[in-house]
Amino acid sequence: MTNRVGESGVLAGISPSAVAPTLAEWAANPAAPPIAELRHGCASTLGSASAAGSRLGVLSINWSPPLIRATLSPLAAPLELWCNELQPDGSIVLPVPGAAAKRARIAALVDAVCARPVVYVGDSPTDLLAMLEADVGVLIGESASARLIARRFGVRIAPLPPSLRECLAARGAQEGEVAAAADSPGVVWEAGSWEEIRRCLLGELQD
Repeated sequence: MTNRVGESGVLAGISPSAVAPTLAEWAANPAAPPIAELRHGCASTLGSASAAGSRLGVLSINWSPPLIRATLSPLAAPLELWCNELQPDGSIVLPVPGAAAKRARIAALVDAVCARPVVYVGDSPTDLLAMLEADVGVLIGESASARLIARRFGVRIAPLPPSLRECLAARGAQEGEVAAAADSPGVVWEAGSWEEIRRCLLGELQD
């Protein structure tokens, strides 16, 4: 789908330098289309995680680097970006073409990061593989398609525990049960809000 949009040239002429002013203009005008809104509590949770010493990254198929930076600029925190990038001629460079690429990026992080767990928060079907690959995968939002695919492939969706320690303990228990692991790809935790994620993760990050 993304390739076809790029090939059509419909996005040609969009200037990266115009993204931030456009978002500011929309924010000042309630009648403007909310093209790049974050879920309530997202920015504050990420800011708290950064202040606690966590590395932050954004892995996306549809959000380009200028849009991500402009939307998350109030964080004043370094962000690692792994996403597709729009070119001046309307074509799109695709380092993250789909779900498999997201999974590979998270697998590389899990292999490289030892001191702290890799936590992945997503809201779409293309995030499921990356969630399962992460030490802790969290599904936020109400995506019916993500839940349908999870059920189809035996992924268990469970309420997010109150602490990161419990998430990791549950994953360890599952990995220790060879027979159960063979029957199920794993578990994805479900959160109703970013505030719920903040309470689960940040208490132990700040200890």
